[in-house]
Amino acid sequence: MLLAFALPALMQGFMYTPAWVALQGVYASEFGLPLAGLGTAILLARVFDAVTDPAIGLASDAWQRRYGTRKPFLWAGAPLTMLALVCLFNPPAGVDLRWFGGWFMATFLGWTLIEIPYRAWSLELSSDHGQRARIAAWLAASGFGGAALFYALPLAGQVLGLDTNAAISAQTLRVASVVALVGVPIGILLASGLVPDGPRLPERTTDSPHTLLRALFGNGPFVYVLGVYLAFGIALGMQASVLFFYVGHYLRLPDRLALVLLLSLPLSIVSAPLWGWLAGRMESHRAWALSLVVIAAGIGLIGLIPPGPDAFGWYLAGAGVVMFCATAGYVALPAMIGDINDYGIWKFGHDRAGTYFSVYTLLVKTVAGVGAAAGLALLDWFGFDATRTDLNGGAIVGLKLTYVWIPAAIILGVAPLIWRFPLTRARHAQIMRALRRRAAAADIPATGHGPPDSRAVRA
Repeated sequence: MLLAFALPALMQGFMYTPAWVALQGVYASEFGLPLAGLGTAILLARVFDAVTDPAIGLASDAWQRRYGTRKPFLWAGAPLTMLALVCLFNPPAGVDLRWFGGWFMATFLGWTLIEIPYRAWSLELSSDHGQRARIAAWLAASGFGGAALFYALPLAGQVLGLDTNAAISAQTLRVASVVALVGVPIGILLASGLVPDGPRLPERTTDSPHTLLRALFGNGPFVYVLGVYLAFGIALGMQASVLFFYVGHYLRLPDRLALVLLLSLPLSIVSAPLWGWLAGRMESHRAWALSLVVIAAGIGLIGLIPPGPDAFGWYLAGAGVVMFCATAGYVALPAMIGDINDYGIWKFGHDRAGTYFSVYTLLVKTVAGVGAAAGLALLDWFGFDATRTDLNGGAIVGLKLTYVWIPAAIILGVAPLIWRFPLTRARHAQIMRALRRRAAAADIPATGHGPPDSRAVRA
């Protein structure tokens, strides 16, 4: 059942990967679209996607309360995703920014229709903490497997004689669209047919806008995390948007990018238990802060690698270190937001875990779009031309700034702020003791569901 449920996540990882890493590179280098225009289109699509997330989440919740299922949203999102993806991954001759931007936005709308209800469904399959962690681990591993499948396509094409080299190209995207056409409906049908729905959500009174805003922006630790991630997410978005150009044009390894990322991905999977253990020993946010220092150093060392054939081994080592440490954020952030939700229960009297996660997701997608747009615009300003393989001094400076030095500086600057996250383990323990006292005094669950008694709140 877990394998069947993880199949949509496999295809999500497979489809998300080119959108984050390769799509803008292929459109710029092979079809000549301007970098600044691509960045603007990506930013608009990210903002649109961030706005649709909460709307689809609310609609999915309402449907689940009335009919006890979220599966129709997956069925509705699948055909839109497949249509948009085929158009986006198979551009016609003379393609322009309107084609790219329109189908990019439509693809993300289809993905959102699938992803938000799918992730909410995963939380409803079990109320046991251990089982939820097990389900999340399967989804994460499946997503990494989907990314590996995409990176394997150009390598398989070269081995089978379908392509002349192993570079990620327009041909890779065309093959990926065929795989998605087959894999998306099969994955959704198997998951829908073999995995049961979660229990129907109970009806509840919705928060007024004033109450909701107070619970969001009156939660100091939550605002702190959002502020820190604002800078961190821009660095990630900037680096992801120019990865294709840095490895292919500057290091001159266009046919090795897929291989590097394919070999690095297993490190993200095997490092998760280590970071989980370290987070338990020294607190999640501090383990994450330490990982950020190593990530910044790894990116800086990548910036010192000279271009040419010998760059492959050094870049593989640097990328491996970065991928190994990047998993710490995936371990730490859910734990931190869980503690933030407990703080919100203590302060405001209600469990709003879904609201906190949806606002956090909105920020992640928005700042990623801002970072991607900024990175591509900066490259364009420095005179980088994706259709040329010979780089002038200005283009090299632009690539170094956007892929190495600006992201490394931001990540290094964020590390001490993460280290000083105010909701420590000791503080969280105090909050949990207060919640248990409140539950005992007011006869309500310690999780905060239900109206708090005023005497317990004052206590």
